[in-house]
Amino acid sequence: MDRDYYSLALKAGQKQLREAAARSEKPYLPALDDMLSVDRLVSGVDLGLVQIPVKYIVGTKSTGRTSSFASNFMPVAEENSEFASKWKSLCSSHLQEGIRDPVKAYEYKNRFYIEEGNKRVSVLKFFDAVSIPGYVTRILPDRDGSEEAELYYEFVDFYQISKVNFIEFTKRGSYKKFLQLLGRETKEGWNEDIIKKLRTDYYYFEKAFLELGGDKLDITAADAMLLYMTIYGYDSLRARSQTEIKGILSKAWPEIALIQEEQPIDIIEDPEHDDSQGLLSKIIPIIPIIPWSKPTVKALFLYGRRPEDSAWTAGHEKGRLEAHMRIQNQMESMTAVCTTEEEAEQTMREAIEKDKVNVIFATAAEMMNACLKTAIDHPQVDILNCSLNVSHKAVRMYYPRMYEAKFISGAIAGAMCDNDMIGYINNYPVFGSIAEINAFARGVQLSNSHAKVYLEWANDASLNEKAKELIDKGISLISVRNRSQNGERERNLFGLQYIRDNSVTELVAPVWNWGAYYEQIIRSILEGSFHEQDSKSTKSLNYYWGMSSDVVGIVFSDQLPRGIRYLGELIQKAIRMGVCRPFYDPQIDENGKVKWHNIKATISMEEIIRMDWLEDNIIGAIPTYDQLDEKTQKLVDVIGVQSARKDPEEPV
Repeated sequence: MDRDYYSLALKAGQKQLREAAARSEKPYLPALDDMLSVDRLVSGVDLGLVQIPVKYIVGTKSTGRTSSFASNFMPVAEENSEFASKWKSLCSSHLQEGIRDPVKAYEYKNRFYIEEGNKRVSVLKFFDAVSIPGYVTRILPDRDGSEEAELYYEFVDFYQISKVNFIEFTKRGSYKKFLQLLGRETKEGWNEDIIKKLRTDYYYFEKAFLELGGDKLDITAADAMLLYMTIYGYDSLRARSQTEIKGILSKAWPEIALIQEEQPIDIIEDPEHDDSQGLLSKIIPIIPIIPWSKPTVKALFLYGRRPEDSAWTAGHEKGRLEAHMRIQNQMESMTAVCTTEEEAEQTMREAIEKDKVNVIFATAAEMMNACLKTAIDHPQVDILNCSLNVSHKAVRMYYPRMYEAKFISGAIAGAMCDNDMIGYINNYPVFGSIAEINAFARGVQLSNSHAKVYLEWANDASLNEKAKELIDKGISLISVRNRSQNGERERNLFGLQYIRDNSVTELVAPVWNWGAYYEQIIRSILEGSFHEQDSKSTKSLNYYWGMSSDVVGIVFSDQLPRGIRYLGELIQKAIRMGVCRPFYDPQIDENGKVKWHNIKATISMEEIIRMDWLEDNIIGAIPTYDQLDEKTQKLVDVIGVQSARKDPEEPV
């Protein structure tokens, strides 16, 4: 029987040699001696006795051992050799009592190179063993600032606490997030019981992941497990059987596959419409459609607050009603107010199962996880969340390019300013909002190169106080995002205010045209172009529409001087036509002259969304996480810019 095992192992080794030769790859085991200098090898860190994951054993320490094994650690010596005899003896020992003697190995970048015990490893790899005990010396790579090096040192920090080496992520920040989801953010070391439970949970998960084809993705089982835990929690993982986990993974597979994308988000800057009907009508007459054969949409609009209590919700509710009026008999809708993730998830599930809704618009970013869970379980339903720069395949994001209107507002503020001081009050440091601040500041630069923008941050409660602080500095022009007045509910005042002697004049008001947004999205669903976009992209779809799509507008006050009003109208038309870009940069020729005929956008849309820096003419700073109230912190956890997050060093 032992001879049969060796024969099978030998065939596996010979096959690996042939395949490596066909691919012009090195057929034998790599040696650490060939990779590192002697000085590096003698300056390692002793990790003591460690359970080494067999799958991470990839080579041998010395060059003298390389040709005894194919690169998959299977033997290549003939069956009548001394090597084969020793391999068979180890095989018998493993089958009778198990191989217990530790090997001796070096670890480099969480891969292991065997110094003593290569044949033991070969036997265990043949039998698909999970781990082997070994005395390990760690060789630390240079910390050169590369993504690979920084990710490895994040692993080293994780290992210091956990002594776990079988969990391996491919994205920076994952180890910290993993500890958070486990509830083990402290530096306190883990005991053997914790490690044993995690090892069991991980290998159950890994088996389900691999059975679904996870080995064909450019990610690890740990990456997929982290996504699972982010959505459902670690306790959910522990409570479910392997069959149940596999079922959930199967449904969530597009989300898992998205992890491997280096740039996981597709920014859609303008709506797509199906023009086929218009083309066809030029060729043959259109046959009247019977009313009941028309496709219909039944939509749920999910709000975080009641319309009478929130200008944000009131704007979305107005948009819903406008879309109703324009689409008429092809649209039904219902609304619900939810204040917690659990309530939102339950409401969506009931609306799908009982009311048969097929489209859901969730207007609060905090509902994202509820949206994702629901979308994974109900892939037939189109679910959208009003947020930006979030990468999920099952849920689409939508948000207006309000920075275009802010650029116009800034240009008018600069032209109106008589003391080179302009105020700006913002509420949340989230994706897109920093672009609005910077666009406003660039607009100011356009018409007044000497003016400074004084930036303050305020929630609903502190808005009036921050406005007063700016007024006390002598500032009379202030861009306000939200404002409460005389105890009344919030009004939709996002614009430029002129404040003098307790008198407030609204000069410019950027407008969120949610009705146009909802109408165009729903029409794309009815036409079919909405679902066609899925086949065109493997990435997360984020709608970031602007003035060219009529979802962003601007209202000018009659109080504006005629010339300044004309300036605003000109910029608005130029933005709509794509001629004017708030984030532009003229090219400079070899003589240092500006090539104004070749202005181009030098900041990508992704960079605009993720901005976490401020223009030079802004006085102020982006707040840190501990400066935010609890409500804002929850929002920042989902869609906050990097510098405002709890851990600003963690990549977003």
